[in-house]
Amino acid sequence: MRFNTKMFSLMLIGTAMTLTAAPTALTAQEVGQSGGFLAGDIPEMRVVGDIDPTLRKAQAIVNGDVITDTDIDQRVALVLAANGGKVDGDERLRLRLQVLRNLIDEKLQVQEAVSNDIRIAEAEIDRSYDRVAANFKRSPADFEQFLRAADSSPASIKAQIKGELAWNRVLRRKVEPLVNVGDDEVQAIIAKLNAAKGKDEFHVGEIFLTATAETEARVMDDAARIVGQIRGGASFVAYARQFSEASSAGVGGDLGWVRAEQLADTVSPVVTALAPGAGASSISDPIRVTGGVAIMALLEKRQVLAADPEAAILSLKQMSMPLPANITEAQAMTKVKEFQTATQTMGGCGRVEEVGK
Repeated sequence: MRFNTKMFSLMLIGTAMTLTAAPTALTAQEVGQSGGFLAGDIPEMRVVGDIDPTLRKAQAIVNGDVITDTDIDQRVALVLAANGGKVDGDERLRLRLQVLRNLIDEKLQVQEAVSNDIRIAEAEIDRSYDRVAANFKRSPADFEQFLRAADSSPASIKAQIKGELAWNRVLRRKVEPLVNVGDDEVQAIIAKLNAAKGKDEFHVGEIFLTATAETEARVMDDAARIVGQIRGGASFVAYARQFSEASSAGVGGDLGWVRAEQLADTVSPVVTALAPGAGASSISDPIRVTGGVAIMALLEKRQVLAADPEAAILSLKQMSMPLPANITEAQAMTKVKEFQTATQTMGGCGRVEEVGK
């Protein structure tokens, strides 16, 4: 399927440069591979000249929507807060440029949603915001104070949430109606699961950076710096959301549960050798893959269709029988034997109340 995207104009105020692009045809596959709307069609951006951090001004205009340096600063502060501030000076400059790209993507995503008469209700944005706050183990009110203390704001993260929700709605309207799943396909998946029963399954995350033969060395260096930051305690999810160019960027790079044979040949042996968890050994070195460079994270590991002992939930009931203070040891032992006989023959917890009476 192919569908046309509208003409867009992009003005980088801080660089005294205006860029315009003609209408572009985008395939559904290209949409899925892109980290954001028309991300692959936006020209390479470079900052020309110095930027005065004390001067508040527009940095880009996307079809009339303004992106200010305040928007950029607050989004950068949000990423730094998620990473505990563990980003060095050089990385912050690259982060700022990437954030600008992401903000441009968000503007285009929301604009495309509006052109398709898609509106995102504020209540839906607020619910997603509350879930993000819960991920930070904070109430919405405490999370707002946390953001402001980090020089960010609730408006910044809500704008990002709105862009993600809007783009997901666009994809559902454009792509999902063309997807038909038959009963035979469902049965085939069930058969594959049964055939794979007992095999290892991996919950993995990815960061994908596109590269060509000319840019591969530079991209590998960038990926190595990202790996160093994450192994030093930075958030993999935050880096995936801001830097990854895969379609999984919107969910923090989460690929879900996969088996080794479902991964690319260059990625599979690396992932299976990682240690699950949040430590440095759960993050791979940069991997050369088709079209670019990948960084993989192993979050969890389990066996297909096998019970997870850590997920077991026990339902317990307890009976106790008080004994008089003046009871003799012989009398107490008789009561204990009666108690044991009654409980051992009651056939499970379902008769606890009856036996207890």
